Amino acid sequence: MKHRILCIGDAHEPYAHPRYLDFCRRKADEFKCNTIISVGDLVDNHAISYHERNPDLDGPKAELAMAIRKLALWRKAFPDMKVCIGNHDSLPERKILTAGLTAKTFTGYVNYYDTPGWEWKSEFIIPAFHHHLWFKHSWAKGTMAKGGIGGYSIICGHTHTEAGIKWSQFPGHSSFSLYTGCGINVKSPAFDYAKHNGNLPVISCATIIDGEPQIHRLFK
Repeated sequence: MKHRILCIGDAHEPYAHPRYLDFCRRKADEFKCNTIISVGDLVDNHAISYHERNPDLDGPKAELAMAIRKLALWRKAFPDMKVCIGNHDSLPERKILTAGLTAKTFTGYVNYYDTPGWEWKSEFIIPAFHHHLWFKHSWAKGTMAKGGIGGYSIICGHTHTEAGIKWSQFPGHSSFSLYTGCGINVKSPAFDYAKHNGNLPVISCATIIDGEPQIHRLFK
């Protein structure tokens, strides 16, 4: 099977850019994608962050309800998506461990976020011609700078201000590293922590068609 993959960047629902879902959906249609992968942080969980939270935003119960409503729209567009578990997605499970409770208390991401049909894992590896595609939410910057690792091309999000592709060539194959960019709404108070950064987020997604990657920016 030839994979025509849409790679969705960090959306941080319920604080995603209002046009990001439609943008991703249009790119999936345009490139006839048959595999949809989120690189993680699909959910923000600002209200239960380990860092300071904005008191003007919703509390945990209301924020989760809003995020689930937003995810329902993503589910309608992409009913069988694969989701790399990001550091923000995993906050509910991490908070349970912080409270000293057994991990069994957490009933799983499909149940918590009400996403039947989706597969949540820390990573996905998909065959692609002479090398494999290795998706995780975050790779070390030094690894990304190598343009792949071993016989794998590597794909991640996490770094909102970066979107791009770096190639490496080997005798029998080439590989790449890819930052997808993100889909956040930079105007949301949830991202005030980054408002003094020099670089703004890159609003984008990516496609990998028969092993060939391409970045698609919402703002060019």
